[in-house]
Amino acid sequence: MEHIIFIAVGILYVLCGISLVIGADFLSRFVKLNGVKFISLLLQLSILLSDLGMENSFVSLGESKVPGGWSWNPGDAYLPAGAVVSDIQDMARYASVQLDDLPPFQECHKKQLQVDASPKQWQAMDIHADAMGLAWILDEKNGFIWHNGGTSNYNSYLGFCPKTETAVVVLSNLKPNYRISATVIGIKLLKELQ
Repeated sequence: MEHIIFIAVGILYVLCGISLVIGADFLSRFVKLNGVKFISLLLQLSILLSDLGMENSFVSLGESKVPGGWSWNPGDAYLPAGAVVSDIQDMARYASVQLDDLPPFQECHKKQLQVDASPKQWQAMDIHADAMGLAWILDEKNGFIWHNGGTSNYNSYLGFCPKTETAVVVLSNLKPNYRISATVIGIKLLKELQ
């Protein structure tokens, strides 16, 4: 049984691991090393969103389409991380696709690197970043796969537990450091569903 909880306030620049977007640093290195034009990757991402039935999601090509959103300059390293604009229905669909664990998504969920990237305040709340997949943070202690992100005026969280087939999406139009972040809310909800 698949359970997905989602919370949203407004529309958000989504920073939640669309699988072609493997992180700003990695992607910028890939583009540089392989001579791939970044714009072609964004167009491929647009096709992926359409193929997944994410009708309300689109790739911003640099200018903000959301009040208070970022506008990027050509070559900005963070453009791949925040180029997708989405809504809660589409992100719930994306969470469902992740739970289906179909190729190529299942490859993104596999551990690529062991890390210890949990700040002390996260550890105190039993939030862990133990390993990295491709665009996903693996919480091996709790069995969660998740990603979060934020821009100056928005923050988001998408997490799921393959074992229990549960997922949580939190989209917020508040700054990431304003009171309680989407990550803390999302992980708390995901833990309560276990």
